[in-house]
Amino acid sequence: MLTIISAYYGNVNNMVDVTSQTQNLLAAFDTNKAKFPILILPTTWGIPDPDQYVTKGFIVTYKYGNKQDAVILTQAGVDGDTLEISILPYMGSIVINKATYGVNGTAIDVTESTTNTMKYFPELWIIEIGSRDFINNFCGGKNIAKGNSKCVFFIDFTAGQEVLRAVAVDGQTLNLCTL
Repeated sequence: MLTIISAYYGNVNNMVDVTSQTQNLLAAFDTNKAKFPILILPTTWGIPDPDQYVTKGFIVTYKYGNKQDAVILTQAGVDGDTLEISILPYMGSIVINKATYGVNGTAIDVTESTTNTMKYFPELWIIEIGSRDFINNFCGGKNIAKGNSKCVFFIDFTAGQEVLRAVAVDGQTLNLCTL
């Protein structure tokens, strides 16, 4: 879970705390998307320009998780930039224990390809099971579906101290961000 710790907009002449406004933007954000974009302009936070005609910056500190071992990150940008924050947990704190994909007692182990996909392609943490992207990225291009039968994807992973599991069948959209 992504939590905004602090957010400030301005420059050395005038710095404005926009933490609550940034938290509200995040709360209203469509969580089916992999990245939370923040356009760096005073209008984003509904405030007057703190130092008109002078370039200002934005710095945000956020964390993933609610425990003491939560990952804390900081990002920054300047006026006109769109800062993109991943709403997904930091991959360094995730361990894929087991992932399989199969049908009727025949499953292939897709643990390694799932680990690589989730590490390097966070936009695929929300994916339709059985889709071309799923087969290519999670299953190494191996589609073992037979006829009209639906395959099942099972994933078991550890995030911090929590073990999470998810199961979905072909045609369902699995959102690993919400587990």
